[in-house]
Amino acid sequence: MKFLYLFISVALLFSHSAAANTPSTLNKIVQSGNSICEETIRAYPKLRDNGPIKEYGTLFSENSLFEVKKLGISLKGREQITDRLSIALATTKTHHIVNDVHLNLFSDDTYHAKSFFALTLLKITEPKSATMNITGHYQDVLHFDGKHCEIVSRQVNLDPQTP
Repeated sequence: MKFLYLFISVALLFSHSAAANTPSTLNKIVQSGNSICEETIRAYPKLRDNGPIKEYGTLFSENSLFEVKKLGISLKGREQITDRLSIALATTKTHHIVNDVHLNLFSDDTYHAKSFFALTLLKITEPKSATMNITGHYQDVLHFDGKHCEIVSRQVNLDPQTP
């Protein structure tokens, strides 16, 4: 009798576990991660162009990496990234547009993304400077903890015609 009780308990445990991880449930989790991580990517332009700096910082993980190799920029950690934004907001006026966001689930909590951008930049500290138009794409690694999505790594790849 004890054996039968143990067998039924184990069978119920496995059937409950299998039901919790059905393709439908897993698909909902992936869709949620996709949606939240895409929101993170789409929040970037407005926060980068206008701040607030603290909210911009929440897009990035504490130890994130932000690189623009063509310009020799390599920032490590949220603090360096927000410090750089503080300087940029004081010296430039920008308008970013991000489109064509492609997200792929890489592992349980990691997404890879590629998104294309266009940027108009004016150096406000140089009154006679010309407006620059810059295009390229972001290569991101994002971490999704089930509720929030943060950029762990952002590689900014500028198009060849960018000055």
